[in-house]
Amino acid sequence: MENMAAANCPDTEFVAELRVATDRYLAAVDAWATAYRKYYRLAGPARKVSGDLQEPEKVYAATRKRLAALAPRARGLCFKHGLKDPWTGLRCARRSASTRRRTAPSRRSRGWSGSR
Repeated sequence: MENMAAANCPDTEFVAELRVATDRYLAAVDAWATAYRKYYRLAGPARKVSGDLQEPEKVYAATRKRLAALAPRARGLCFKHGLKDPWTGLRCARRSASTRRRTAPSRRSRGWSGSR
């Protein structure tokens, strides 16, 4: 239902919704990374999410799914206004936070430096 609302709203409302979804996604990535760093972990072949990461994993998956649903229209708006497409990385990161091979976008790569 939310996807249909996003598809039918004016561009300004869509961009506001996209900003909220992006902020939630990045916060979920940060929360997952913080929970992950809480304990020393060894990389292994197991794809099972440990108990302490289940809630951050669930939030990450939900926020990523919402942002991925908004990405096609966001990509179209980028092309419409001659902006570089920042959404390709979201397409590539289809695995969950704990099972992906690539790391999450760091704060530095998102334009943040130092502490908040």
